Amino acid sequence: MQKQATNRNLAEELSVGKKVLNQGKINVGSTYAEVHVNKSSLIQSYMNKHLKDIIGDFFALDNQERQEKPDFTDKNKINKSTIYYVKIISKKAEMPFGSTIEVKVKDTEPLFTKQEIESITLGLRKPIVLTFDNLAYYHFSSGETIIAGGVHEVKIGVKEASEQ
Repeated sequence: MQKQATNRNLAEELSVGKKVLNQGKINVGSTYAEVHVNKSSLIQSYMNKHLKDIIGDFFALDNQERQEKPDFTDKNKINKSTIYYVKIISKKAEMPFGSTIEVKVKDTEPLFTKQEIESITLGLRKPIVLTFDNLAYYHFSSGETIIAGGVHEVKIGVKEASEQ
């Protein structure tokens, strides 16, 4: 069973990203947010436009972290998100194979339990391959981040995903 943290229907999944056939099911690679070139942030626009070439479509889960922060505009509101620490596994990506990046998915609960993460770390379980929806790159004065609208576990191995 595929785990996912969004409500995408099959028609949407089949219309975006790369399709990978696995055990009779179609798994779709990550999707990327639509990019509008902004004259005041040309470099960030370029990064977003070529993000797929830079980081690839599929990622190996390394860890996850639940994050809760007060809203900047409403101090009584708490914004919740999950940060996924993933490794670049695409051999076609411009970033080095195995580089770790952080992808933040807002308003979602973590897909995996602490025990599942521990099993991966101890080598008791095969690595988990993930894809993300609507990936986008943001640069702030204090750093950079990659945001996604959703996350999905796909049932393919790292070797197969690395060749997509």
